[in-house]
Amino acid sequence: MAVACDSIEPLLQELVSNLRHVEEVLSFVGIYYIGKLTLSALYNVLDGMRIHVISKLFAPKLTQKYGQWAVLAGINGRIGEAFATEFARNGMNIVMLSNSLEEMKKITQKIGKEFGVETEVLQIDFCSGQPVYSNIYNSLNQKDIGILVNDCRKLVPDTNNLENISDDDLWGMVHANIGAVPAMAKIVLPGMKERKRGAIINISSIEGCSLFPFRHINPATEAFVNSFSRALDYECRFSGITIQTLLMGPVSFSADKKQLSSFISSIFIPPASTYAYHAVSTIGYSQITTGYWVHGVLVWLLKRIPESLLIWSYVLAFNFKHYQKID
Repeated sequence: MAVACDSIEPLLQELVSNLRHVEEVLSFVGIYYIGKLTLSALYNVLDGMRIHVISKLFAPKLTQKYGQWAVLAGINGRIGEAFATEFARNGMNIVMLSNSLEEMKKITQKIGKEFGVETEVLQIDFCSGQPVYSNIYNSLNQKDIGILVNDCRKLVPDTNNLENISDDDLWGMVHANIGAVPAMAKIVLPGMKERKRGAIINISSIEGCSLFPFRHINPATEAFVNSFSRALDYECRFSGITIQTLLMGPVSFSADKKQLSSFISSIFIPPASTYAYHAVSTIGYSQITTGYWVHGVLVWLLKRIPESLLIWSYVLAFNFKHYQKID
């Protein structure tokens, strides 16, 4: 019995020694992983400070850096007014391309009087496809276009099946959400390259960062904008032209300040004017950004949640909402 114990003891000592080596290896792996996470978090914080804080401290004069005119394509309502106001405040003349002619005329007349800049409005239905672009080219060809903001988006309500989308809505989304983005960029790029300055801002949304069943086309077109902008950025990187993707999050379009009284709501869903101020300041500081720091945190969290969990959460929420409507 003593002999058996004596023979097992060296084995146990060797096993313990090996486990200590494994413990050392796992310790190094843990230190490496924690260090990597720490450095990644620190980089994200510093990059966020550069994009959202330093950009405001060292804001360039937009007319000098980019050009005299800002073109807002397809951008409507209060968010269109907010962006136009922000560019006009920086001394830029404004061209608005929109199907909402009367609304945009009122906005541009107000902005022109307030900031003393030139304004133009061109009625364009981007859902009509190719025929509209010859008129746009003729209107913009002789202008010093400094900044183009592409927001030619047609959105449709949630639907439970693709076949429920009408043909007009389907092709309208293809023409406006997809076709208009490269078509508008193609019109302004030659002049920008000749002058070796300019910026193209393609507005997408946080939706394009994930899959959303039962919405299909809307998020898919946002993903197209993201991919197109990234590719165009590499094409124009050494030409002096800035290409930026703006992943827009939830924004309040209400003029009623009572609806913005909630502190939490005002932080996560900023007024259009607040969002435009923050977004314009990021031009030239980031190739892809949410434009608003809180939305940047939301995207950071969104990318760290398993996609399958997001998809099934959306499916369950949509089905619950759909059955409530039926009842």
